[in-house]
Amino acid sequence: MAQAWDKLVAINEALLQGVEDPDDRIATMHRIAEIYEEKLADEVSAFTWFGHAVREVPADERSIEELERLAAVTHGWPDAITVYADVFEQQEESSIKQMAALRMARAFEEELGDAESAEATYRKVLELDAYETSALEALDRIYLNYVEWERLAEILGRRIEVAVSDEDRVELLYRLGKVYEEQIEDFDKAIAA
Repeated sequence: MAQAWDKLVAINEALLQGVEDPDDRIATMHRIAEIYEEKLADEVSAFTWFGHAVREVPADERSIEELERLAAVTHGWPDAITVYADVFEQQEESSIKQMAALRMARAFEEELGDAESAEATYRKVLELDAYETSALEALDRIYLNYVEWERLAEILGRRIEVAVSDEDRVELLYRLGKVYEEQIEDFDKAIAA
């Protein structure tokens, strides 16, 4: 029975060579991935095909969801990060680059526990958009956890600039003042905050 499914995969792979429409290409890649996962019990190959789909159409939510689901199942987070890094390098559109960098950084931080790589990747996001809120919040968390007071003060300053509510702004100003007073011991900046 597995041979029949292998043949179906081969047929779909051959068909893919002649397909130009992005939606049809993604649908074919999804079909190949589904055969690998559901019929051949080969989650690694399914993951690989969803990775191809993300590289080809980075904004396709289903491809991203399946890639990350299978990354968790197969312990393939380093490979998922590679997919997102490829997207980041190959795409011109800022919003796509930002999405790829955010997903990469989240995987570094939450899945691999690599705060240093997460920080560097969140910084790439800020190069694209200096006030991207989820990157600022993540860097706030990282710098607080790793006692990087000067960097935390910088990020808190940016967060204050983009705070939506007065309540958030007051809380962030209070935190910034405490960092300057208690950690950096710059009392003039603490008073100014």
